[in-house]
Amino acid sequence: MLDILEKFQQLAIRFQPQLLVIPGLLLVSIGLCVWLAGLRWRKLIAAVAAALFAGCIVKNFTGYSFAVIAAVSVVFAVIAAVIEKIAMSILTVSIVVFITLFFFAGSGVAYDETTAGAGNDPNSVVTQPEYDISEEIIPAPKAVEIMVSYFSSFADEVRSSFAGLSSINFAFAGFAAILAVAMMLILPNTVMALTCAFIGTVLIAEG
Repeated sequence: MLDILEKFQQLAIRFQPQLLVIPGLLLVSIGLCVWLAGLRWRKLIAAVAAALFAGCIVKNFTGYSFAVIAAVSVVFAVIAAVIEKIAMSILTVSIVVFITLFFFAGSGVAYDETTAGAGNDPNSVVTQPEYDISEEIIPAPKAVEIMVSYFSSFADEVRSSFAGLSSINFAFAGFAAILAVAMMLILPNTVMALTCAFIGTVLIAEG
């Protein structure tokens, strides 16, 4: 998984400056807002997270058109904004579970030997031969194409790595989810603030 990110980073520094500066500043600005005042923005955060989740699920598991995906995303966003506390709880648990599984997948701890390494095929790393040995600036259309390719490859790698985890790893993730739910019940505002801080930090780092 890290090979894909490292390769993308090497290519990304040669994207057109506008494609790096403008989205970067936007991500940093949004990240600061979420990090410093997450609870004030929790309805919006819950709505955006629900829309992205619903859109990804519909796109990956159905053959519906963009209009249907957009409609489903809007519906989920509205529902999440109405029940933002429940939506934020689900988001928090999802982040905790993902981080736990990602840790096991990245470290190789307690892999299932029959499927371990399924997502670590060196040939799965996306390559751009015309730019690998060149120092030229990558134009915006090609840069967007590269970003989509690397994102898709990274998502496939994550799915393959998760599929190679053992039942023990998933049991740890389930235990972490239970702890997250318990903390949400005891200290809801604190946990939601930490969740927002984490999301903000990720956005700032990406920016």
